[in-house]
Amino acid sequence: MNRIGAEMRSKTTSSQTRILVVDDEPVNLHLLVRILSSEGYEVRTASNGEAAIKEAQALPPDLILLDIMMPGMDGFGVCQRLKEDEDTCDIPLIFISVLDQTADKLKGFSCGGVDYITKPFQHEEVLSRVRTHLTIRRLQRRLEGQNEALEKQVQARTAELTRSNVALQEEIARRKRHEQEKDKLLDLLRHQSDQLRSLTVGLIEQQQDRQETLLKVLAERIERNLTSLNTNLHHTRSALSAGNGGTLTKELVTSNFNGLSFLLTEILNDTRQAIANIRQPSPDEVHLENTPLLHLSTREREVLQLVVDGKSSAEIAEILALAPGTVDTYRSRIMKKLGINDLPSLVKFAIQHKLTSL
Repeated sequence: MNRIGAEMRSKTTSSQTRILVVDDEPVNLHLLVRILSSEGYEVRTASNGEAAIKEAQALPPDLILLDIMMPGMDGFGVCQRLKEDEDTCDIPLIFISVLDQTADKLKGFSCGGVDYITKPFQHEEVLSRVRTHLTIRRLQRRLEGQNEALEKQVQARTAELTRSNVALQEEIARRKRHEQEKDKLLDLLRHQSDQLRSLTVGLIEQQQDRQETLLKVLAERIERNLTSLNTNLHHTRSALSAGNGGTLTKELVTSNFNGLSFLLTEILNDTRQAIANIRQPSPDEVHLENTPLLHLSTREREVLQLVVDGKSSAEIAEILALAPGTVDTYRSRIMKKLGINDLPSLVKFAIQHKLTSL
């Protein structure tokens, strides 16, 4: 017990600890000042209620010893006034009085007192109660400080979580936009691929039909001309075998040779025309050959689409899961394939050829 009391005394007795003693009897004031000062407390005094209130408001003490029976405003009135003041409401207050009735003690506690000391004063009792309530007050302040620090930590953590939540929501929104852009890009590329596929299939069918028709016409014409050529050769041979080289035979042979020459010319022209028509691309072939999408791979078309939509290399890299340097390589390759030297021209080219969603 002595060690515990010594520790309590060392923690509570300090030159910085202020105690206000309020009593209308000078003898009591002097006694309490002597007891408390001997323990190292800074003691101030007041002899009436009004003076006590002014003193407490001017420099709030750590503890108040307050007499109940005083002329004018009694201790209960002083206590009520102090508890109504925001600056003094938390100061622990110990009532002192010759009264030792239970009703008086209960009244003192109900109006805000924390303890009760009866006269005549007992030296050790006064110090024990003072030390106890100063310790409680110190612990209360420490707890308040810890609560305040904890509240600040909670507020800081809440703010941090709020910022993290905002950042998370922004990241979710950003990823959602990227997913929407990917879906949009895939739809555009799918549409472009369908167009190319349809154009290619149509071109193949048209090319096959055109070649079949041309081959049929040429076969008929060549067969007809060859038949005529064979007939003329037969007539010429018959004419040469029948006569002795008369004028009529010469005219017939000459006519037959002229016919043979004409037929050979027709066959030659038909052959040249067939070759020219077979090698000549159709309008659909020319259109398909000039379609820029044929020169670009699927990935290059994806990059082109996003470049034209105003995406930076970093954004394109994130959307397509590529390195920014790879995106730059694709962009350079696209411009080289299309024969374009700068980005504005590339954008204009893409818009003209309906490669964008703009």
